Amino acid sequence: MKGQGSIEAFLILGAVLAVAAGLLYVGQRSSEPIDALSAARTGAENAITDLELEHEVTINIRKIERADDNIEIELSYWGGEIARESLEENVRIGALKFIHRAFNDKFPENIEPVSTTYHTFDVTVTAKRVEK
Repeated sequence: MKGQGSIEAFLILGAVLAVAAGLLYVGQRSSEPIDALSAARTGAENAITDLELEHEVTINIRKIERADDNIEIELSYWGGEIARESLEENVRIGALKFIHRAFNDKFPENIEPVSTTYHTFDVTVTAKRVEK
């Protein structure tokens, strides 16, 4: 009977640790997409600022959302002269750089989809010229 209290305490502690480990897993898995979306927005905004200064164009982010592991960015732009393809590629690269930095604490040498513990994130950018 003397060891019964210790055994019960260890069983309760084990149950609490198992629940905590499960919650940690779920929390990490669900926070990665949020971190990636935030980093993609920061990278896109950074790239947009550079492009606006270089090409005297105004660029707005119309929408940024996640579809599974793909982050989709929609832009509208006016003024200045910049090829749509160049705009889309520069913003995509900027977003991927910052996603990589968010999970690896450094900017990448090569731009490619970013693999994390639970996901592989890629970015798709579409831009539409509008008249103002």
